Amino acid sequence: FLLDDPSIDVVDLCVPNALHLPMVLEIVKAGKHVICEKPLTGYFGQGEPDKEVGATSKRKMLDKVKADLAEVTRVIAEHSAKFCYAENWIYAPAVRKALEII
Repeated sequence: FLLDDPSIDVVDLCVPNALHLPMVLEIVKAGKHVICEKPLTGYFGQGEPDKEVGATSKRKMLDKVKADLAEVTRVIAEHSAKFCYAENWIYAPAVRKALEII
């Protein structure tokens, strides 16, 4: 299994969006560094039929994403693995300027 291989230090996730969060958590818990392509998380449903996802309230979606982010933050803090987020706009001049202002 990939996460049991001591010769592997880092995993670059290139999987469907709905798998990002659970795989990040599993990789970090295994002590491997992880690079996650965007998005880290989002609301991808909670097992309901696809046609019902659109009827889900925005508040419920936001609360789920916030809970997911809190969980990944906690897990990363508890382990020595590094988490890298592959966001292609993070160093764009406009984004950097906005961060300076904030």
